[in-house]
Amino acid sequence: MTIRLRLSRAFGGFWWRRRDGWYGRFVESAAYPAVMPFLAATGLALVLVVLGFAVLDRTLAAAGWSVVAIGLYLLATVLLTSFGASVTQTARHDSPPALAIERARELLLRKGFVAEADSADRVRALRGSGAGAESSWRDFPMEIEVSAKASDGGSMISVRCTGESGRHRFIRSLIARTSQAVANLDPDALQAIDKTLVQRPGVLFQGGLGTSILGAMLGCAVLGTILFVGASYLLGMYVLNVTQAKNVSDELRQMQVQLTAGIDAALRAETERLAARLGTSPAPSGTGVEVMRTLAPFSVPGELVTGVADAKGRVLAASTGGPHWTQEALNAARKLGLARLGNAVVRELPAPHARGLETSLGLKPGQLLIGASLAHADLARFAPPRMAADDLEITFFDSTRSFLRYTWRPGKPVQVDAGSSTIPADVLASAARRLDDDWSALLRDLLSGGDVGGIAIRSEVREGAPYRVYYSVAKKDGAQDAWDGVSIARVHEPMLETREWLLPLAIALGLIAFVPLLIATVILASTIANRISRPALQLRGALRSLGEGDYAVRLQPSRSDEIGRTQAELSRTAEQLERRKADRRQ
Repeated sequence: MTIRLRLSRAFGGFWWRRRDGWYGRFVESAAYPAVMPFLAATGLALVLVVLGFAVLDRTLAAAGWSVVAIGLYLLATVLLTSFGASVTQTARHDSPPALAIERARELLLRKGFVAEADSADRVRALRGSGAGAESSWRDFPMEIEVSAKASDGGSMISVRCTGESGRHRFIRSLIARTSQAVANLDPDALQAIDKTLVQRPGVLFQGGLGTSILGAMLGCAVLGTILFVGASYLLGMYVLNVTQAKNVSDELRQMQVQLTAGIDAALRAETERLAARLGTSPAPSGTGVEVMRTLAPFSVPGELVTGVADAKGRVLAASTGGPHWTQEALNAARKLGLARLGNAVVRELPAPHARGLETSLGLKPGQLLIGASLAHADLARFAPPRMAADDLEITFFDSTRSFLRYTWRPGKPVQVDAGSSTIPADVLASAARRLDDDWSALLRDLLSGGDVGGIAIRSEVREGAPYRVYYSVAKKDGAQDAWDGVSIARVHEPMLETREWLLPLAIALGLIAFVPLLIATVILASTIANRISRPALQLRGALRSLGEGDYAVRLQPSRSDEIGRTQAELSRTAEQLERRKADRRQ
């Protein structure tokens, strides 16, 4: 309160010189109590719009304009709602200065003032809590400074009274009358002024019930806006992740076709050659695997891998004398396209392309297992020279560890090696939850983001560069804690990523949504506060009058709820007290 009154004193002269101008007439009008909160809310809304722009723009200039907007808003709010008037009155007394100061001190203390500075020739006191849309004058924040000096055998008292909201003519007159009553050392005049009821302009921003209601409603509005921003961000992230997961799943299939197209073409040519060779030879004898051994050598990249499977895809027999199918390698090859086989990488030719050779070998459709076992150098020969404009890494995992990695760098040939990375533990944990049908998996994905549609999305730093990495993993057949999978890693610039703009965009949308909510909150809070505080303050004033012995006070019930019944009960109590007082006099 002291700081506000000091500001009122400093700026009171500004309003005092303009008390008869257009602004003075405006603050006296009935529109002022409604217009000022609306202007304050509109100004805050404009500040929020500037802040929203700064969040989206994220430049030094935008941040500077935000600071300027906040500063101007605070200055305008303080200038329009906080400052009052400072009025000085003088009066001559026959008593010496020390006695006059003592009488003034006693008068102020009896009227509820608290001395802040006290000396033999000067006293400064404060009073008022500043509560209520409508209150008695004694509750208004006020500062009185009394000084005295000798004058013609007596003393001259100078009283400066500073009060808030002094731009209102009626309140200015009360400030002047209070100053004059103290200067005259007139307790009756001061008591009569103290009982005056006045409506306090800008009450929502100056303490009291209105401020409490406004604070509670603004708190709910701000909390709701924060929840709206959070929910919008999480939902936006989830939708983006779902879209990216779908795109990555499609891209994985396309990349697999590109990576294996050359290998498949060589395998198809070899099966067609072998089928033609068998067709021109006498009918082969022995099992399919035995016949295949007699056809060596083979002209395929790497080494040919053959075998025979049953209708369920189980390996029944495998070629000998070289690499041969294992059930684990076959399952992984069919799941990921490329699989580890010993120290090499194996690719199975899709079954329809081997139909002619199956017929020549006397096998049923789908029984022949034929593929190629390739070293990394062979894979590099068949890999596309460029898969993307930027850095790109595709890694295949076996039992959570990498066995094959393709790396493309701008301006450099493709690099194929075994890699050295592993599937991150959190990716495996998320995949395990999904495998166990954990009901909370979807909720966790929504809240934390990054794991949707079987694709885990992570941000990683590799060789000092930021990457966005997409993992697709599946549990290894017949293994307890082993996982196979493939990942796509792309270098990315965070500022250019769509997801990096989601939070600023959500904040900006939240601020825009907060603007009408803020205006409605201020207007509604003002209405509610006035409907509650007016009768409550009337009750307080009536109780104070009863405490001072004035039993003639009566309150007309203004409503039918608890407050109205309390008003009626207080009037009956005052009437009974007045009747008892009259009976005692008789």
